[in-house]
Amino acid sequence: MPPANLDRLEPELHVIGQIAGFRGTLGNAFCAFKVVAGPAWDNVAEPSYAESQTQVDYGSGDGDDDPLVWNHPIEAHFFTTTLQGWPRIHFQLFSLDDIGGRHHHGYSVCNVPTTPGHHVIECSVWRPLGTVSEEVASFFLGLNPQLRTTEILFDTAQDERCKITTMSVGVITVSIDVILRNFDFHKVEW
Repeated sequence: MPPANLDRLEPELHVIGQIAGFRGTLGNAFCAFKVVAGPAWDNVAEPSYAESQTQVDYGSGDGDDDPLVWNHPIEAHFFTTTLQGWPRIHFQLFSLDDIGGRHHHGYSVCNVPTTPGHHVIECSVWRPLGTVSEEVASFFLGLNPQLRTTEILFDTAQDERCKITTMSVGVITVSIDVILRNFDFHKVEW
């Protein structure tokens, strides 16, 4: 029997886990990430766990497709009044050159699962495919084409997003546990 004061039992979503690492053809990499949600979602967790940057991993040096390990913590705790704007994790992938310069390599977005339990998510990383001259510069200088703004990735811009030609960069692996609380009191069943 649900309690009488349902308005005080807002649904809660806990996301706890780690950004495990990256598989691709980069010799070293790190990522910047952010857990984002719609305007009706209130994140009450420590902000540094929901938006941060991993350390750089250089791999073992045995080959270009060595898995890179980050094991960086990620945590978010949301209260909400609606299911619209369900949380997502946004990634941007970078590497360092020999003198410490930062090079952008790609983007990724993954949705937080809507079911409770442990989840291992593989988020495909991609970058825009440039013109022939941009791709030559990318090959020789490591200057990859970038988007002018990331709004096209994260907003509802399907008309514009489908016009982007992209290429795969690799996969970011995320291992998270999802905990749902008080959704059943509001007749939300999974």
